[in-house]
This record gives sequence, C-alpha cells and structure tokens, in this order.
Amino acid sequence: MQDAKVGEPENGRWRDMLNDWRLDPCWILVHVQNRRPSSMRAVLGTFWRWIMRILFLRSLVATLVLSCAPPSATVGRHDSNVITSEEIASAHVNNAFDAVSILRPSFLRYRGVTSLERDTSCTVDASGRSNCKPPIAALGGDTGYARVYLNHQFYGNITSLRGIDANSIREIHYYNVQQASNRFGLGNPSGVIEVVTGASP
Repeated sequence: MQDAKVGEPENGRWRDMLNDWRLDPCWILVHVQNRRPSSMRAVLGTFWRWIMRILFLRSLVATLVLSCAPPSATVGRHDSNVITSEEIASAHVNNAFDAVSILRPSFLRYRGVTSLERDTSCTVDASGRSNCKPPIAALGGDTGYARVYLNHQFYGNITSLRGIDANSIREIHYYNVQQASNRFGLGNPSGVIEVVTGASP
C-alpha cells in the first residue's frame, strides 16, 4: 500500500505529461481517424504527381530522341534513276556530264555492244582454230553506252552531256533498255539518259 501511495504522484505526473503532449492513446486514435481522408488525399496527390512527372519525362525523352535521330530513310530517299536540280546545285558542277559523273556514275557504265545477230556461222581450220563471222551491230550504232536525249529528243552520245548547262537542268533520268524502248522507241539497246530542262510544269 505504501508503494502504491508513493507511486500515485509519479503516475499522475506521467498522465499530465501525456495530456500536455497530446499523446493520450484515445486522442491519437481519434486524431488518426479524423486525419485519414486528408492523408489519403495527400498520398493520392503524391502518386499522381509522380505519374505526371514520369509521363512528362517520357515525352521529353521521346522528343529528344526524335530530334537527335538521323533523317528517316523514307524521307531522305532518292530515286537511283533520277537526278534532281537540288542534287545538281549541291554538287556545284558546270554541265550535265559532270553532274552524272559525280551523282550517278552508274548512268555512264559501259553495258557492252548489243548485236542483232549472234555468231552462228563458225568454221574450224586444220589447226583447230575457230573462225566465226563477226556479229551484226545493232541499229543506231550501239556503242555500249546509254544514248542521250534532251527533252525527249535524241541529242547524242554520252559526251554530248558536256554541252548541257547544269543551271538549266530540272532533272536527269536513266531508262533501261525496256523503259527506253517504251518511251523513245527502238534503237537504244544500252538505255537512255534523258535530260529535262526548263522550269517545272
């Protein structure tokens, strides 16, 4: 009993401290219950802020990647059989021949002389050596190189390209044998290089 009496002031002091510090268990429970909605709102607010930050960062990264990426192949793709005036201007050349030599040298490739008749009559001499008749050359004097047309009219062989001023050129086209036959008729067995001049229609 003596111990209980002695302990009462001590217990009362701790109870007063709990009340002063608002740490009473019942008060804490009520306080937490009262604060729960606002706490949830705070958590949800923080969550949505993080979501928005992540979305913003993703869009920023995507924008930076697209801006730093090399040009798309489909956007910058050029026709291998066409030379445009923009390409000619960027090449800083004086005539059509130089433009083709720099931008599409394949246009000037030797394709071999085409004949209308193959070597069919061959004889063999006593030494075993074959003697064949030479093939008949194709019409138009095929040189094995593409023929040059200017604005759909025959202009000359590939050396004639040197006489066409680069500043007047709108486009230069290469047509293979089949395309050349359909567009210009027969007599172009090694294809055609057509130079188109003047302003765009």
